[in-house]
Formats: sequence, structure tokens, C-alpha cells
Amino acid sequence: DGRELAALMESPRRPPPSLLSDASFESLLLTLSFLDPEEILTVESVSKRLRLVALSNRLWERIVRRMPPSLRRAKMSMKEENETKKTKYSRLYVPSLRFTGSFKAVFTGLSHAQRLLGTGRIQAFDVLSDDYLSASSTDHESQSLRNTLDASPSFWSSKGGDDSKGETIIFSLVSPVTVVSSVAIKPYRASYQLGHPCYAPRGLRVSVGYHPGQFIWSSDVFDCANQPSTQVFSFEPQLICGGYIKLELLGRYQTQREDDLYYIVLERVRVEGFPLGALSRPCPALALAVVQDAVTRGLNPKLLEKDHRPQYQSLPASALSSSSSSSAPTMTPERILRSLGQYSEGIMANETQKRREMALVRKEIEHERFRMAGIICARSETLRRCSHSRDVICQWLREKQTSEAKLREPVSQYLLEFISNGIPLTHAESYFVGELDIRHPRRNILGRLLRNPITRILKPSEELGDYYLKRKDYEKAGIIYWESHVPDKVVDVLIYRKRYQHLIRAVINTGVDLQDLVQRIVKLQSHEEAIRFAKQFCDFHNPSHNDMQAIVSALGLDVQGAGSSAPAEVIAKAYEERFGQTEL
Repeated sequence: DGRELAALMESPRRPPPSLLSDASFESLLLTLSFLDPEEILTVESVSKRLRLVALSNRLWERIVRRMPPSLRRAKMSMKEENETKKTKYSRLYVPSLRFTGSFKAVFTGLSHAQRLLGTGRIQAFDVLSDDYLSASSTDHESQSLRNTLDASPSFWSSKGGDDSKGETIIFSLVSPVTVVSSVAIKPYRASYQLGHPCYAPRGLRVSVGYHPGQFIWSSDVFDCANQPSTQVFSFEPQLICGGYIKLELLGRYQTQREDDLYYIVLERVRVEGFPLGALSRPCPALALAVVQDAVTRGLNPKLLEKDHRPQYQSLPASALSSSSSSSAPTMTPERILRSLGQYSEGIMANETQKRREMALVRKEIEHERFRMAGIICARSETLRRCSHSRDVICQWLREKQTSEAKLREPVSQYLLEFISNGIPLTHAESYFVGELDIRHPRRNILGRLLRNPITRILKPSEELGDYYLKRKDYEKAGIIYWESHVPDKVVDVLIYRKRYQHLIRAVINTGVDLQDLVQRIVKLQSHEEAIRFAKQFCDFHNPSHNDMQAIVSALGLDVQGAGSSAPAEVIAKAYEERFGQTEL
């Protein structure tokens, strides 16, 4: 009736059931962990309950350890749309971080570190060190792992095995706690072997840790191409730290013709990153958290002293004992972080000096003061020892070598200081010398630099030989190929120059495939020249019946209905038909 209705209307209203009030703390924690940090700050002002969850250290711990949601969504869309462009990200993240402090402060440090990297205030550089090197196998002592640390044609080679056998190589990093952002390898192409085989691994797995016998993080397996080009594998936006890095080379592509065994050969290994000490001042909370994590995972503080870094080892890392870390003196994380900052000051100062000198060289090149740029580079010990930086400078010179600047010879002015002081040239600089030699043949620049094999500064390469071959300077191309140990190209030069007596000696002494050689003469010269070579081969060498059959088959001559001596008669008849009695 009316009285009951009035009483019902005057009674206090109950709020409708709320999803937030019924949800547990763990459910809200899991839900908010999938949001972007900016969205969490917005949710923080909705209610007291959400504010309590949003300020929880456990929530920020999950955010710090997980990939940013925006990056995950971008990767999913890239996979669906089959795009290949690089995804931008707003911050770094640490997959597994053992830390007892404020994870929100760590998150702030990760965001600030990303801004420092994005603006170039902290720049990644090659952080490999030769204090400790280890390989599971080495084919020859001259092919050690140390050869991969510099941009040179030398290489490291494993021992032979089957195609499924893997190899392990371990390097120390420049600092006991180093941030690693990417790894690059360059497989080696053996130009001195027939067919120019490339000896790349089929796959690569990267591990990072604080001791050469114990690694705390491992990547997924990256696929490697069997190509002699630099292949880069990036870990960003993960913040990966350690003092040692292990590369597991999984599987093999190529066999060696001499022993029919599979090999892995690397020409260059480069690891990009920077010492953690570079973050000690701009991001102290982040750096301290990483140090605390490193201590719990076996960081030995004694490694902060240079004399205690492990020296070069030829034994596998598994043979080393990790007991040294247990006997290390106790140091607080704050003290370790201060030591890391001091330890990395010299490293960062050296890199800063290198960047400043590179900027100065770039400025001189832009103003077309090429001689001064060469003087700066040649007299700087930092740049003179870094072949990678000198190759970058050569690229700047090539960009500047326009039709207007060619009249001023930028390359010759730049290289003058190197040549006059006998400073060994890099491969890129040696290529420039070849261009100058072609442009000024009367100066005989290449001949003068190659004249003294003891003090010569030029580095011959296959690319330089190809440059001379393209310009039909066969004599110098042959010299460059010979010095670069490229026998296939040497044979091509002999074919171009019609030095058939030398080719015959190559067949006799080095085992060059005769049928393949005749086909190459047909391709590079003519069918008539191939017949001329075959006739000289028969006259000056006592070939076997199988050799004669191979020559006739390569020439495509008809021997049907002839006896055992038919191949030689067919070649003589073909020669007489082409050239008559004059050359006989």
C-alpha cells in the first residue's frame, strides 16, 4: 500500500554491486600489469583501492620485468601484416631482476636510460675485450679467436667435424658489469679455395653471465645465413648485463674440399654495448638494482681490479673453477657501483675522445681540408688503431668524392700522411690507393707500395684485384690476387693474358680441374682459344686418356667411331682446321 511504498522510498539506498570492490587484490594486480605506465597513472586517481594497487611494488616489479605492452602489440601487428620495419619502444625492460628496493624507481631509471640512448648521450660501442678468450676448438694456432677482434682478413676456424657439431666461443667484456645490446658476426669466405666457400654456422645462441663457466641469460636461437656479410642480432629493448659473453655456434653449412669435413670460420665478431658505470650518475636506482642482481648471481668484486681479470685461455670455460667468487671480499652494492663508475671512466673517456676526433675529421672533410683530416687520423693513436673508424672515414671521403671535389684529389691528400710515415693501410684505404693508381698510371703508386714486401703498407684484397680486372689491368690484378691468395682469380687472369704454359703448370702442380678450366677458357676467351690451350697441353705434357676425354668433352668435339687414341687426334684435327699450318 501507500505507507509501505513511502517507507521503502525513505530507506537508504544500497550502492549497486561493484566489480572493483569484489575483485581480489591479485586480480587487480594482474590486470594493471598489462597496462602502459601512463595508463596506470590515470587509473591511480579512480579510487583508493586502485591507488593502493597502482602504488604496489609488486606491480612495478612485473612492469619492469615484462616487455612493454605497446611493443608487444606492435610486434603482433607486424607479424600479422608481415612488415619488416623496426619497432620503436619507450623504455627498456629487465626479464629477471633480483632486487629488494623500489621497482618504481627502477622503472624511472629504465625510461631515462632509453632517453639517453635515443638522444645519443650514451652511445653503444664494441665492448669485447681480449682479457679472456676461449674456444671449444681451434684448427690452427695462427687461426686463434683473437683474430676476430679486429677488422682484418684474418679469421678463427674450428676443427673439422660433421654438419651437426656445434662450437662455443667465449669473450670477456670491457667491464665486469657491461650492458649488451647486440651481437654481430661475419662468416669467413675462403677466397683462396676453389669455389669461394663460406663457412657460417647454421644458428647462433647468445649467453651472458658474470663468470666464464656460468651464464645467467640465454637468447633464443637466431638463424644465420651462409653469406660473408655482417649479420646483426639485437636484444633491445631487453637490458642484458654481464662480464662475459658466450656464442654457441649451432650446425655447419660448408665442407672443406681437402678433407670433406664441415667447418665454422668467423672473420669478425662484434658486441655492441656500454659499461654499466655509464648509468651510475644519470640512473643511480637502476644501476644499483643491476649491481644487487649481479652480486646475487656470482659477480666477483675482485674483477674490478684489472690484475684480477682472467687472462687468455686456450682451455674451455668449463675447465675453470668458479670458486674465486666465493673467496672475494665482501663489498656493499653501493661501493661496487662506485668502483664500476671509476672503472668505466677511462673506457668512456676513450670512446668520447674517439667520437670527438671522428667529429673533427668529419668537419675537416666537410670543409674539404682533406690533408688535415689525414693528419688528425694518422697522429691520433686511438683512431690509428681502430680500423673500423678508419673505414668509416673512407666512406665519408667516398661520399665527398663528387665531380667538383675530384679535381682536388681528396683521397690522395688524406692518405699522404699515412704513406709518408709508413702507417699500414686498411683494406678500404688500400682500395683508394688502387683508384689513384688507375687514375695516375705514370706514378706507379701500387708498384712502389708493393715493391718492398717487408715494409710495405698496402693490404691487397680480392676487391682491389676485381677493380684492376674490371679496368683490364691484368698484370696488377694478377699480383693482387696472388698476394690475396685467390687462386681462382689468378687462373682467370692467366686466361685473359693467354699464359697457357702457366695454366698447364697449374693443372700439373695444383690439381686444377681440367674440364672446368677448359670451359672457363671458352667462357672468358673463345672456343678457338680453348682449342689452342688443349693443343699446347697435349704437346708439352703427356696427358692421360681420361684427361684427353675431359678436354674433348669440355670442347664439345665429336669422337664417335674413333679408337683409343681418338681424343688426341680430334684435338689436333680441330686445331689444324682453326689455325692451319702456320702455328704448327
